[in-house]
Amino acid sequence: MPPEQRNFSGVSAVLHRLLQKACMRMRSYDLLTSRIGVKVKFRGAHYERVPSWGLESAISPTDSTLRLIEALEAFLQYYPQTEHTPYAVGISFSGLVTAEEVARDLFQIEPLENEKKLNKAIDKLNLKFGKNTIYFGGAHDALKDAPMRIAFNHIPDLVVEGDV
Repeated sequence: MPPEQRNFSGVSAVLHRLLQKACMRMRSYDLLTSRIGVKVKFRGAHYERVPSWGLESAISPTDSTLRLIEALEAFLQYYPQTEHTPYAVGISFSGLVTAEEVARDLFQIEPLENEKKLNKAIDKLNLKFGKNTIYFGGAHDALKDAPMRIAFNHIPDLVVEGDV
């Protein structure tokens, strides 16, 4: 993380940006996630035995940015009070399934048609006009702080990532 983002506000903004990028990527593959996790590493953690902080939770399978933002915000309520400086963050989706593979939870709230349309509209606008054309406000202070990375076994789609 850039030095100016190494505080709770920066951690929150970068996690929001990463989440929104991951949601768009996940929808481009027509997948839903059933687990979300966050992790924050702190300076000095390795040498002083200060643990990194992270949470993970099962969720009803979704590709909704709004639902996943709700989960992230719930996690951030448990962010530790520490004098150590955060220097790296990550967000992960796992338990990926297609819509056809999902056995819906008994009490799951079905995504509203308007919510599905909103996600499609956001993705379409960002694909057409650039990655930061429209986004949810939590990511505002980190629009340039989550650049595309090449994973060990997958080269990101430049059209979806938009980091040209």
